Amino acid sequence: MKSPNRLGHVVLTTSDVERTRAWYCEVLGAHVVYERLPVLSFIAYDDEHHRLGFSRASGSPGDRKGTSLHHIAFFFDSVRDLLRNYVELKEKGILPTYGINHGTVLSLYYSDPDGNGVEFGVDRFPNAAETQVFIDANFDRNPIGVSIDPNKLVAMMAAGASDEELLFYDYDAPMAAPKKLQDALRDDRPR
Repeated sequence: MKSPNRLGHVVLTTSDVERTRAWYCEVLGAHVVYERLPVLSFIAYDDEHHRLGFSRASGSPGDRKGTSLHHIAFFFDSVRDLLRNYVELKEKGILPTYGINHGTVLSLYYSDPDGNGVEFGVDRFPNAAETQVFIDANFDRNPIGVSIDPNKLVAMMAAGASDEELLFYDYDAPMAAPKKLQDALRDDRPR
């Protein structure tokens, strides 16, 4: 099995996104890549498009109930490596809980035996600058992305689809997020 090429990012669930983001920005010398307070924030401190993400936990600010590690992300160099990894894990009975094309990253999300999230992904753009252009143009409309079917992508790959076709982002598809999160993002949309 091919291992991922690098650790991509970590997402924490927190009772206070703004406070937690400020702390990590301070201790890491990081900057905000995108945020929609009080629901979510993404930061970076190097040439990666984001190294840490923060999402709001259920409960009131300051209430530690629901705070946790949301997921750890591992990245492959190519969409084909990501899909081959999916096939190998599937053959071992390990299936993703869901797949999302975030627009910036094509991702398959798994749960470890303790329920921690593990993301395997591939960047859609060659560098953080091009990723930022996509974020600036699209994340206010849909900061989560759209659902994908890895079986369909594997079939497309076997039929000779190009990387561009495998990484295609459907701008018109509905947001791939539970209704509760969609409502929270809609309610907290910048006005």
